[in-house]
Amino acid sequence: MALTDMKRPKPKPGKDDKVSCIGDSEPYAYGLRVNLNRPELEKLGLKVSDFTVGEKMNLTATVEVIATREAAGRIADEYSISVELQITAMELGEEKKGSFSKYSDQKKKGPGE
Repeated sequence: MALTDMKRPKPKPGKDDKVSCIGDSEPYAYGLRVNLNRPELEKLGLKVSDFTVGEKMNLTATVEVIATREAAGRIADEYSISVELQITAMELGEEKKGSFSKYSDQKKKGPGE
């Protein structure tokens, strides 16, 4: 399956000026971020020192759809849709031709296992 670049297009002068929200200047939507805290890193058998800022990695995940929303606004062209996904299982590794070479040999155990 081909990956789709989720980078937001640059706003067009004029029409897009009326819709200005905090975070609109960010190249990617905040909702596309994944935060891994101590419990999640422990389950994956990883630590913060395994990562380098700017490093590209592959993320394979199973997600569950937990909400869908469609809403019309008072402005004629204002219509909002969203789908909320919950990651329920994941694997993380270096970006090397689809393999998970750096971490695949590590046994991934959660706390207490």
